[in-house]
Amino acid sequence: MNYFLIIASLFLVVEVTRAEERREVESISDGLKVVSSYEGEIKAGLETHYFSDGTVAITMHFVGGVQQGKEVHYYPNGKRRAVIEFVDGVKHGDMFNWYPDGAFLGLAQFKEGHHDKLSQAWHPNGNPRARATFANGHQQGEEVQYYLNGKRKLVGEFKDGVLHGKKSQWYESGRKRSEIFYDNGEMTKLQKFWDEKGVYLEGIDIEAFKQNSSFKH
Repeated sequence: MNYFLIIASLFLVVEVTRAEERREVESISDGLKVVSSYEGEIKAGLETHYFSDGTVAITMHFVGGVQQGKEVHYYPNGKRRAVIEFVDGVKHGDMFNWYPDGAFLGLAQFKEGHHDKLSQAWHPNGNPRARATFANGHQQGEEVQYYLNGKRKLVGEFKDGVLHGKKSQWYESGRKRSEIFYDNGEMTKLQKFWDEKGVYLEGIDIEAFKQNSSFKH
């Protein structure tokens, strides 16, 4: 009987000690108030970041000082902005994003901290916005971007994270704007350009055209 009483007492002492070691620490990060949970000197449990008005901006969890599980970001209006999965301190799994009104914005996938597989985004009206594929953190294959009206804006080919092959762009009206070929990220002299009426442009100032914001990738 005494043996069991001794064991129970030991468990009680351990639990009391652990409770005494748990504490919350306040700090500032990127202008936000942060409240972190610690066990001794190691982060463990919930960490919460707050906007200046006291509403929650970010929540994340730590186990043994390493981030694990869901990291959730919020807009000042309280709606979710993003949910990201962490494993052993790095992004691993799905990442979801929303617009401030709650409409779904897009999703991306990560593997051991790097972009992986398919990433997609939508406009607030539900029309597609962009689609790209990744492997081991490098963009690969076709990327497609769309205007709000659903018409194509850009189609480009990627290899190991850089443009390689043809990159085509369109005006919002749907007319072709340009065709440019790339070789391992370098723009070649194989280039064609059209104005908004569909007229082929010859003798164009390429550098001036490249500076147009709608041209930039």
